[in-house]
Amino acid sequence: MRKGFTLVELIVVIAIIAILAAVIAPNAFKAIEKAKLAKTQRDLKSIKTAVSALYADTGKFPNGCPAFSSANPEVYFNQPQAGLVRRPTVGVVEAPSCEWRQSEVNAWDGPYLESTNVLDFWKTAYMFDPDYVPCGTTAGNCPATSSPYTECRAACGGAFNCYPPMLVSFGPDKLEYTCDDILVQLTLK
Repeated sequence: MRKGFTLVELIVVIAIIAILAAVIAPNAFKAIEKAKLAKTQRDLKSIKTAVSALYADTGKFPNGCPAFSSANPEVYFNQPQAGLVRRPTVGVVEAPSCEWRQSEVNAWDGPYLESTNVLDFWKTAYMFDPDYVPCGTTAGNCPATSSPYTECRAACGGAFNCYPPMLVSFGPDKLEYTCDDILVQLTLK
C-alpha cells in the first residue's frame, strides 16, 4: 500500500496550479483596476452632486467662481476655499472674478462632502478645473483624437481654450493632465 505521492505526481499538480494562476492572475488584476476606476467615477459623480448643491445654495462654483466661467484658478476639494468640506471665508480667491461674498458664505449650508471623500483611490485630492484642457486636443499631452468639447467651443464662439468645467482625478500616475486622468464634466442638469 502506497503512503505518498511520487515526484512526478507532485510536479504535475504544481504545473496545473501554475497554469491556473497564470490564467487567473491577470484577470484578477484587471478586475482590481476596474474596481478602482469605478470607485473613482462614483466619487466624482458624488462630488458633482455636492457642487450642484453648493451652487444651489450660494450661486457659486468651488473657489467662489461664477458658474461656467473659464477663469482660473483650479482648486482641490480638500482646500477650505473650495467650499465643499468647510465654510469658505469671505474674500477674493486668487483670481479677481472668484470671490466669496458675505451673503454667499451666509447662504452656505454644508458640508456638502465628508472630508474623507476628497481623495481618490491613489490618495490624491480631487480637483475642480474650470477650463480643463483634455487629453486628445492639440493643447493636451496626448495624440489628437476626436474631441467631445465641440459643443462648448461652439458656445464660446469657437474659441480653442473654452472647455467645460471638469471634476478631475489624476489617476494612477498622479500626474496632472495626462491620458490616465479620470474626468466628470460638470453640468447643472
